[in-house]
Amino acid sequence: PRTRDWFLMSSPVPGASIMIGYLYFVLSWGPRHMEHRKPYQLKNTLIFYNFLQVLLSIWLFWEGLDGAWLNKYSWKCEPVDFSNSPEALR
Repeated sequence: PRTRDWFLMSSPVPGASIMIGYLYFVLSWGPRHMEHRKPYQLKNTLIFYNFLQVLLSIWLFWEGLDGAWLNKYSWKCEPVDFSNSPEALR
């Protein structure tokens, strides 16, 4: 119910379409496109990408701490909060 209006969550069709497109690219079009070409030089692109991944990992770690252990976290069993409060939606 909470996710019915989220992007790509209204039905399985968008996700399946993305997966089929990805498989076509990886298994068919991509190999044919690169068959007679030199490999792309992606060193700087990958350094930038890895840097972004580190930043994203730090942010996700902090969000996990802030959403759980630093705010009202309890080790005992508690009922599920189905409200629309900011704490419940995190």
